[in-house]
Amino acid sequence: MRMADFWLTEKDLVHKLFKVLAPRFQPHPGSYTRMLHIPSRDCLDRAKMAVIELKGNPFPPLIRPRRDSEKTLLNQLLKGCREDAQRAAGP
Repeated sequence: MRMADFWLTEKDLVHKLFKVLAPRFQPHPGSYTRMLHIPSRDCLDRAKMAVIELKGNPFPPLIRPRRDSEKTLLNQLLKGCREDAQRAAGP
């Protein structure tokens, strides 16, 4: 708790960390956060940047899950490759 008090500049967040967030993640096994790299700021200082997202947060996720669909370019290319291989093997 002393470490959180040292690092958190807004002192009312120390209470929230231990009374609200810690109990919320207590039953979850494994990691509680996800780090997403964001593009560097080329026009400014080229600093590497990231966003830390808490898993199970009430807001929409930063990255939406992609659905595997037959109509994606990769799946269409793979389908064409399989069909070509079947034709080449022939009857």
